[in-house]
Amino acid sequence: NNNISEYYLKRDSGEDEEVFKTLSEGEKNFIAFLYYYQLCLGVHDIDESEKRKILVIDDPVSSLDSQVLFIVNSLIQHLIANKGKT
Repeated sequence: NNNISEYYLKRDSGEDEEVFKTLSEGEKNFIAFLYYYQLCLGVHDIDESEKRKILVIDDPVSSLDSQVLFIVNSLIQHLIANKGKT
């Protein structure tokens, strides 16, 4: 009813109970970054769609492996390249 996106964690096996408790610190950080990234791209309220944003990214690489670091770096570069366009 309120047009707010909802995200759910689910294992390939279909298990969705207590999934968050079984994640590593790096996995939790990556999920948190992805959620932040999506918030940077869009808004929850249409009235806020014209407001400018200041994005603060501080040490997004804690506990991440090299593959995830590459993804995070690519997403940050995408935000920088598209500043003012999203």
